[in-house]
Amino acid sequence: MPRDEVSSFSTPTPLAGSSRLLRSTATKRDLLTADLDGETPLASAKRLNRSQTQVFKTSLSHSSLERQLVSEKSVRGELEHRLQDREHTIERLERDRRWLADREAELKEQIERESAQWAEEKLKANSELRTLRANYIALQEAHTELEDTHGTLARSTAAQKNQIARLTHRTTMLEEELTHLQIRMSEREAALADAQAELAEASAALLAHSNSGSARRHSALGVAEEDRDEQLIAAELQRQTSYIRTLESKNTRLEGEVARLQARGGSIAVLQEEKRGLEGKVKAMEGLRARVAELESVLTQRSPTTRPSTPSTPTSSVKQTHALATLRLAHAKLLEDNGTLKAELAAAHSERQAVEAEHAGCAGRQEVLEKEKRLMEDRVRRALDAQEQAEGSAKFFKALAENHQAESQHSLEPADDGREELHAKHIAHLEATIDKYKAANAQLEAELNAAGAQKGQQRADPEELERQKQKIAEAEEALRLATAESETHLARIDALEQELFELQGEVAGGRHVPPGVRVLQLRDNPESQWAQMRQAALDRLRGENEALMRRLKEVEARAAIAPAAESAPAPANGECESELVPRESWELLSKEKTELEELLKQKEKRLLRLKEVYNAKGAEFRDAIASILGVKLVFKPNGQVRVTSIYDLCASFVFQPGQQQQRGPVGGGTMQLVAQGEGGPQDLPDLMQFWIAKEQCIPGFMASVTLECYENAKRGGDGDQDS
Repeated sequence: MPRDEVSSFSTPTPLAGSSRLLRSTATKRDLLTADLDGETPLASAKRLNRSQTQVFKTSLSHSSLERQLVSEKSVRGELEHRLQDREHTIERLERDRRWLADREAELKEQIERESAQWAEEKLKANSELRTLRANYIALQEAHTELEDTHGTLARSTAAQKNQIARLTHRTTMLEEELTHLQIRMSEREAALADAQAELAEASAALLAHSNSGSARRHSALGVAEEDRDEQLIAAELQRQTSYIRTLESKNTRLEGEVARLQARGGSIAVLQEEKRGLEGKVKAMEGLRARVAELESVLTQRSPTTRPSTPSTPTSSVKQTHALATLRLAHAKLLEDNGTLKAELAAAHSERQAVEAEHAGCAGRQEVLEKEKRLMEDRVRRALDAQEQAEGSAKFFKALAENHQAESQHSLEPADDGREELHAKHIAHLEATIDKYKAANAQLEAELNAAGAQKGQQRADPEELERQKQKIAEAEEALRLATAESETHLARIDALEQELFELQGEVAGGRHVPPGVRVLQLRDNPESQWAQMRQAALDRLRGENEALMRRLKEVEARAAIAPAAESAPAPANGECESELVPRESWELLSKEKTELEELLKQKEKRLLRLKEVYNAKGAEFRDAIASILGVKLVFKPNGQVRVTSIYDLCASFVFQPGQQQQRGPVGGGTMQLVAQGEGGPQDLPDLMQFWIAKEQCIPGFMASVTLECYENAKRGGDGDQDS
């Protein structure tokens, strides 16, 4: 109720006031109606009753007005309270609206800023991706070079194996030759022993047939000296033979070691070349490593800023990120392989240096051994010469003894003392000369043996032998490491072959894009359309989900203040309920509704086009039937067909399909005649009886009717022309 209406009401006056009012009224009444003083008591009683009734009505009206006033005041207080709540609600909504507007403006600015930043980062990422692809191609080329290097190593290993086989065969031949030489040496020793035995027999015969004491003494001394010389020669020959055998075995072993070390030196040279190539590649990879570190730092800095704008990123960014991650993994793997190869090459380099030093020492030792071999060959040759000289001396003494025996047998006369004395002097002189030569030869041989023994002692130093054994062990360990490294390379090659096999499957499926190859496609193709539709659907769902989550948080916040929400008026509750549906969901439903309406319109247009085409084709079909068969066909919705002859429009017949179980003579459905027109030929009942009832051939009936109508029309046309 308005305030002016409420203020127009006043508090009712008490009964005394009303009596005064009545008195004043009565006074005025007496003044106005002074002539009524002489009225009767009945009239005054009625007047008093009317006045009391009026006072009672006035008091009732005052009480009702007071009750209305109280109720209106309560209504007014309630309305004022609701008005205050409404004002508070409006103020809060206005504050929320301003905050949402500011937030929307900030989000728009942030989205624009992030979109610009994303475009710039996308360009950078594309350039970096191209660089990484180029680097990946370079690494693949390096991998190809490594495979070529591995093939070279395999070939060198095969060549070394062939060389080892040749050296083994050569060692076998040398061992066989040594065996033959030993057999020859044993034969020579046996021959020397036989010669010594013959020499001893000759000396004994010479001593037996000698007549002179001095000759006997000299011959005995000569035989003793010869026996001593022969014993010395035999001992020296035996010692030299054993020493030659030892040297030959040692030479064979050292030749095998030299061959192995030469092969190892060749493999180390190949590894050093591979190391130089890998060092060049590592230098090229240093720049890539720094670039990858920069990219990782940029991605780390960009990850928190690009997270809110993730729903709006295109599909190409995901592909680029995936490609970048793949390239990063490949780069890390290549760096790991590079570090491993670096360590292996460093170990191989140090090992190569050790093997080179050992090879140099072995080469020096080989030269020394070759010199020793030549010295031993000289000794053997001298021993063989001495043996031949001893054999010649034995033969000479044997011949001399035989000659002496023959002379002693043929000479029957006793020998002259002077002649025997001269003969004994001559023999003594010859023996002295031989002794002098033997002493000189023995001195020279002793000097040579002393020099050879000194060199042998110098060479046979235990420490040097230990060092050589240690070096040989190190060389064997290096060979084992190289074999393990070769096995590692083989395992890596197997892994690369497996990866190549898997990539062949990808290539066969058409899903692999080689590095450095760019696939061109139309901008509007099914794949891109599907990807765009999928991305748009994901974006819509993500936006709707975020809106629902925000709305859920708002509802939970409002539920926390339930008393205030209960005191809120009904319209506000209705507004809150209407706000429960997010705008994104409503937009999605509106879009789906629009799409369905567009689809419905397209289908309706397609249906109308089909109807038009059907009507046009039906008209063409009916015209063709009319021109060919001479009848017009009208198809009704209930399945009936009306057939009218073009020569007599009154001759019309209505057919309908028969029952499904009835079949015609050719297997098709049958038609039943259900109605006919007024026209037609005169003998129409007969035609119907014959063709339909008897023959059940509607085509024959229609052909007969058409023929009759044509003849009638022709006759009618001729009659018109005659008239």
